[in-house]
Amino acid sequence: MSVYFVYRSPYDDPNLNRVKRFDDDLNVLTWFQRIWKPADPDAAFEYAKKLLGFDVYGFSSLFEEIQTNNLRAPQTWEELGEYLKKYLYVEEKLIADPHVIQVLTNDDEIQLAYYIFDDRYVEYNPDRASFLLHDWRLPETFSQKSNFERTEPTFEITPSGHSEGSTYFVFIGCPDGGNLTDYRYSWRFDGVRLPEFAQFLLSTAPDFHREEGQWPVELLAVWQRLDADTPDLEPVLESMGSLPWMHMETQYDKFAGSDLLDTRDDVAKFIESCPPEKTADLSKTKSQFSKHIAQLSVHVSQTQPQLDWYHRWFFFDDLWASEHQDLANAILCYGNQWDVLS
Repeated sequence: MSVYFVYRSPYDDPNLNRVKRFDDDLNVLTWFQRIWKPADPDAAFEYAKKLLGFDVYGFSSLFEEIQTNNLRAPQTWEELGEYLKKYLYVEEKLIADPHVIQVLTNDDEIQLAYYIFDDRYVEYNPDRASFLLHDWRLPETFSQKSNFERTEPTFEITPSGHSEGSTYFVFIGCPDGGNLTDYRYSWRFDGVRLPEFAQFLLSTAPDFHREEGQWPVELLAVWQRLDADTPDLEPVLESMGSLPWMHMETQYDKFAGSDLLDTRDDVAKFIESCPPEKTADLSKTKSQFSKHIAQLSVHVSQTQPQLDWYHRWFFFDDLWASEHQDLANAILCYGNQWDVLS
């Protein structure tokens, strides 16, 4: 049995999920028993980083508390949960269940989450765990028949298309410090599939003054950059890394629903009004394009040396989702909530 530690963070990894797998025939309780170690603050930080292979905000505090309070290793699930809730430094919330721990914290800038779970959890919840454990590149196969059973809520974007199917979008960004709890990032257009989506966008326009169905700023940027002479989504998405996303996300609410955003030209002026992000590096943006699935990891900033920020976007339609039911629903869930293993 394996134990998985997944750190959900926009820092440094275009996947947004940094995964460490421990293959030692463990469950979550025995994993904690094995790594249980007292340490002073400096040693605790180094121990935690070496253990996981990356720095997880606040996790090393557990080893400091073990030393300070002379804590013995927990002997039961209940005792482990009590220890973690009392001694692990968590800014916001911790959910402890048998075989899975979920933590929501923040580094005073944005919210971060991490998940610790084992193969017993995966066995009974393959749908929930499927995305967290997936490589960056997604499968490209799709079904010839639409039978996607969507279990996750999505915001419907209007106007709808006039054809079959649906196209789904998940835009994971960091609008502000409530990035994992105050926003839902899962959207859908009905009546259009991904192969026809660029042409559909060119033939339609958002209702800027409509509260329901309002377009997210990411979709507006795509719409504004599409060219009628070459209605192709791929080059437009590949150019998205050059836009000032850190400023666009924070400024969009001031413009949305006002007379300042009424036309395609208004959207262009809005984008131009946002200060350029000088540290964004287009060469670090990753993309994948196929007939019914596309995704993008946008490098948006480097706030410190070696601290890169990424946003991740997903586009897929009901034919892709029909072939990959668990994965599609897991991605939609990822866009809706921080506690994706609940």
